[in-house]
Amino acid sequence: KAELLFKRIEAARSDSMCRGLVFWPEVSHSDILMIEFFVRSAWDSVNADKFLTDFCGDRYGEQSVRMEKAWREYQALRLKTGLERLRNRNWKSAKFGRWQREASALISTAKSAVGTMRALCELEVTAWDDPMLKRDGVDLARSALCRVLNGHLFAMICSAKNGEWDEKLYEIYHEELEALADLLDSHEDYSQEHTLQLLRAEHPVNDSFETTLKRNLANGYCRSAASEFVRCLCIPENELYFSWLRQTAQEIHVSWPQQAAENLMNDYISRPLSSMRRTQESEPRSAVKRALNALESLLQKGM
Repeated sequence: KAELLFKRIEAARSDSMCRGLVFWPEVSHSDILMIEFFVRSAWDSVNADKFLTDFCGDRYGEQSVRMEKAWREYQALRLKTGLERLRNRNWKSAKFGRWQREASALISTAKSAVGTMRALCELEVTAWDDPMLKRDGVDLARSALCRVLNGHLFAMICSAKNGEWDEKLYEIYHEELEALADLLDSHEDYSQEHTLQLLRAEHPVNDSFETTLKRNLANGYCRSAASEFVRCLCIPENELYFSWLRQTAQEIHVSWPQQAAENLMNDYISRPLSSMRRTQESEPRSAVKRALNALESLLQKGM
């Protein structure tokens, strides 16, 4: 990833038509390491390996060695694609071939994610008091966990296609989702309600904007991690969809639960964000530990 970015920046630097570089705002929480690498490479050539050491030294101070370990473990994770709708049940499509490839990499992905989580758990409790480290630590943990969740989902879809259902594997998947909700609860950056409060403090906000904010996040093609969304819509949706998938795997004919899914969405949209947010944030280190326990259960279970 870094090497490809480096090549493209070098090509742009030698292009007489290139007048500068522009960041798109949506990348603010996507990959802070690549954003920093991008900026530094724009000015001069950068050694990717040395860059990571310098990045952690500048950013984390006394905790730089432990955070560098977490970052290096994370870099080993394979890039994953977004969640696919289970309602697309064309098992013979080219998309299903991709699901199979993602599923086959689940255990190796989980091993790398476990390495990331263990490195984060090695941080001293007081280290999480540092705002920068807390932000990055939660970001790393939820990103690593989401990589595994994707592969885990595909693995269960592929098994169901073959008429197989493993209830223990589903229970671990559900625990991974609950751990993700805890991680998102542990930092205000992932709260829609907190974002709305900050906006209202700066400028009057139309009463209907909360609905727009929720619909934008919970759309059908590009979803993002937010604490209220994951806990109050994503988890109930997964329970519904996996109930259908379980019965499909067991050759019990049931219709796709379209109306039930719409009801869940309507409940989420109509419910005030202020009633969804936990009154007290999760403690980040405990949330990371919960995610680690779930991933270790997956490795112990195997495929």
